[in-house]
Amino acid sequence: MEPDWKRPLARVLRLKGGEELRTLRDAGEFAQRRWGQVRQSAAIQHTVELLMMRAAETGDAGDIAEATAQLEHTLVSRREI
Repeated sequence: MEPDWKRPLARVLRLKGGEELRTLRDAGEFAQRRWGQVRQSAAIQHTVELLMMRAAETGDAGDIAEATAQLEHTLVSRREI
């Protein structure tokens, strides 16, 4: 199945700067802008490379919720939200 990056996240993630991440595409583009050029922690790589891709491919609510939760955890730990 072709990944569908237009799928909504389980909930909107509001960043400190006011940006809102609403879809898997929003989250992926933010992650690429913010962390794409630098090797970061395994948590970020896991979020972007595995969980978000799986959520985009399956569209399963559980996969999307898991990807959203991991992204939110990463953003909180880095004081982005």
